Order: sequence, then structure tokens, then C-alpha cells
Amino acid sequence: MRYNEVFNFSNLIILIVLFFILLIMFIYSSFHIIINSNIKGTDVCITLNIKYLFNIINIHRQIYPPTNKKRRKNKREGYESKHKSTLLAGDIISLYRLIIKVKIVEIYSNIEFGSTYINLTSFTYLLINIIYGNVASCFNPDKIYLGVKPNFVENYFLAKTKIHIKPSVKDIIKVIIALRKVKKINQSNIKDGDINESDRVNSESYGDNS
Repeated sequence: MRYNEVFNFSNLIILIVLFFILLIMFIYSSFHIIINSNIKGTDVCITLNIKYLFNIINIHRQIYPPTNKKRRKNKREGYESKHKSTLLAGDIISLYRLIIKVKIVEIYSNIEFGSTYINLTSFTYLLINIIYGNVASCFNPDKIYLGVKPNFVENYFLAKTKIHIKPSVKDIIKVIIALRKVKKINQSNIKDGDINESDRVNSESYGDNS
């Protein structure tokens, strides 16, 4: 009888240890989220691909243009009427600090455009290169390609982009918690009829300024 009790207790310990090992593996496991966009003039197509557990879970969706425009429009209008919110500067910075920690596997962008207006083409070319420079300095992906090709004799616009990120479950949970906090604060401020950015500042981190 005593031997059976020891055996059952040992099995229980093993199960608990295995549970925590699996839990830790799950928390630190990663999703592969790939966003592709293709632009040809006014035609825009954006797709989302989510992979997990060695592609056992593989979700591929077209997010723009929506496959069911009417349903999405009604859903969006109903949501916006009930849950209007405003992202303030502090919210954007906080979310940026969380997102910047997510592992970026690849950033790819190839833009080809043309215009017979030389000044417009030159300005657009300069603007795209400035944006590319900021992207290259703010992010550190494993692979990056940023290409742009202007044309001064034709009018057209072609763009192909790909963003491949690898967030862990822990990263996703942090972002969801942050978004829920922002939403909760926005809703409470809207009910009060005032949105004040100073209310979002954590005064404890600044100490006593008196």
C-alpha cells in the first residue's frame, strides 16, 4: 500500500513537471506572421498568413479588399459607433516599444513608379528613400530589401511588400494586454466626456517633482 502511494506521488510530480515544461515551451513558442501586399495602380491586395507548430496551423486570409464588403462594413460601423477610441502619443509610444521587441525575420519592399512630372517624381523618390532610411534604422530584421525605381517618362505605380515577423506567445499576450488597457482607458474617458493624455502618464515612474 505504501509503495503504491509513493509510486502515485512520483507520477504526480512527473506530471506536474511535464505540465510546466510544456507550458514554458508554449509561452516561448513563436508564430510566423507574414503580411504581403501587392499594389498595381489603384488595385491593392493585402494578404495575411499565420503559421504555427511547423505549419500544422496554417491560416491564409485576404484582408484587403475584404471578401464580404457589406458584412464587414456593417460590422465596422456597429463597432465604431459603440467603441470609438483615440490613440494618444503615449499609447503609440508604449505599443511601439512592445512591437519593436518582436523578432522581425524579413522586410521586403520593391517600388516602381513613374510620372511625367519630373519634380513630382523626384520628390516621391526622395520621400521613399527617407522612409526606407527610417525603416532600416528603426528595425533590425534578419533579411531586408528596400528597392525603388523611378521612371520619368511613364505614369504608373507598382509596389510589392512583405513583412515577416516571429512573435512569441508571450509577446502576443503583452500586446493584447496593452491594447485592452488602452481601450479601457479610452472608454472611461469617453464616458467622462474628456480625453486627457496626462491621465495616462504613470506618475510613480517620475517620482516626486516637488
